[in-house]
Amino acid sequence: MIASWAQVPAPLSIKRDSTFKKNMLERVPIKQAPATKNTAPNVYTLNSVKVSIQTGNDNKENGASMIFFVREKTGVWGQGADLFQGGSKSELKVNSTTELILDKVPATTAASYTLENLQARGLYFAVYYSPNFLTDAWKIEAITITLEFKDQYGNLHSSFGNRVVQYNISNGLLTNSKWLLKATADGAFFIPSPVTIDNKF
Repeated sequence: MIASWAQVPAPLSIKRDSTFKKNMLERVPIKQAPATKNTAPNVYTLNSVKVSIQTGNDNKENGASMIFFVREKTGVWGQGADLFQGGSKSELKVNSTTELILDKVPATTAASYTLENLQARGLYFAVYYSPNFLTDAWKIEAITITLEFKDQYGNLHSSFGNRVVQYNISNGLLTNSKWLLKATADGAFFIPSPVTIDNKF
């Protein structure tokens, strides 16, 4: 009797050859598409603001309010868009240094935070003080503001990545009648202006 072709098993050599080819194909690495370079221009924005306040020989009492504002500058003192703010009701002790990480104002548009915009407009800083009693006062000796500018990829700007703006203050006594300390920084290099204390924003 002659067996049909359907019943004849494939030669062992062919089976081995097929298995070998299958294994080889599985080991061949799949070529990855070449990585594309980011072609979008770098847009740097004010990512964070850190403030260091040096208290002099008159402390801020526990419960007295202090709010720190950072805004766009639009005029001599400016009423630009609010950018960052933060505050404290805790005591700031005599001859001590307190650091604050300010919060970004969520309602402000992203365009206001760009380095391009702020170099064109400049920055405005203010410290608002509300004492517990009419006779309370708070002496500020110095304020250091650190501006962090990053691009959309998380890279620090080469010149303004951590820009430090230093205010040394000789007349920094905040009281019930003079409760607002304010100053500006120019847009080109964020150079600080002299500080003023009064009761007008």
